[in-house]
Amino acid sequence: MSSINIEVPNLGESIQEAVVSKWLANDGALVQKGDVILELESDKANVEIHAPGTGMLHIKAQVGGTVKIGNQVGEISDAQEAPKAPPEKPQEKPVEISSTATPAPPDKEAKVALDQSERTEEMSPFMKAMAKTLLKGQQESVATTTYTDVDLSKVISIREKRQSEFTQKFGVKLGLMSFFGIAVISALNEFPLLNARLKESKIIFNKKIHLGIAVSREQGLIVPVIKNCNEMSYAELEKAISEKVEKVSKRSLDLSEVKGGTFTITNGGMFGSLFSTPLLNPPQVGILGMHRIDHRPVAIKSDKNEFKLEIRPMMYLALTYDHRLVEGKIAVQFLARIKEVLENVDENRILPATVQ
Repeated sequence: MSSINIEVPNLGESIQEAVVSKWLANDGALVQKGDVILELESDKANVEIHAPGTGMLHIKAQVGGTVKIGNQVGEISDAQEAPKAPPEKPQEKPVEISSTATPAPPDKEAKVALDQSERTEEMSPFMKAMAKTLLKGQQESVATTTYTDVDLSKVISIREKRQSEFTQKFGVKLGLMSFFGIAVISALNEFPLLNARLKESKIIFNKKIHLGIAVSREQGLIVPVIKNCNEMSYAELEKAISEKVEKVSKRSLDLSEVKGGTFTITNGGMFGSLFSTPLLNPPQVGILGMHRIDHRPVAIKSDKNEFKLEIRPMMYLALTYDHRLVEGKIAVQFLARIKEVLENVDENRILPATVQ
């Protein structure tokens, strides 16, 4: 009887394994070539596996199991030669009950009450994969973080003043993330080491900037990648971000859209975080953490070297970087460049003046 193996495909850089999340066809079912039959979860994305041929499906990897790239997870046999018996429904994992368990006697009521105050739940496949990748990243890099704060007065003023015009012209809102994206792109162009990666003893410089934007979802954080950002305008970046966020909400991201990032931005401020240390997204060597905007008193220096206190919208920024490749001096200068761009936004670049 002829058969076709179903194997775990190459899932992209730094992904060595995945978790079997869900079989979409029963063992023994007739499937057609191209049907989506399996979902795999890695720390970066969900991946749909399509039937490589038409025939009877034979499952060889159970839900919740970890599989490596190239592993066989099933096979498809010739439909004419396969058993004609109706497929059985997938069995739910039985609840394990100890054969020695006995009802608790009355004098153990306190212990029973203590047990009932706790609840045990399995980590999801995505959580397991993410935990493993984060641990590996911590073990294989020398991550450290530098911090600064930034005055967003000008950014907020421009958004309020030009929002309507920008939306009307480009069909998308002028969000906060495009300002930070443009600032990061400017800093990466000036300090290309933060856009590089290490491979054994070699430094690989990326000529293109592929910006990862962390997006929250119910299943966990995912980082879609916006490719070729080197010379993007605010409108182009806003449209790209909006498209990725919509795809995340619809669970329609393709695997290629979470691969190849060279630097990541994450925004804990949308959840109220004042100050945090972002974790590296290997093999990248840098990640920028944004936080919430707080109005705080700031000492403002005048041209006459006099100071006065003003209430300004301030945000703490955190840059985590791999110290094996990036020196502290470079990291501080990189973060200072981001701060400079944000505090001195070129309004004409956001909405170029119309030539009469």
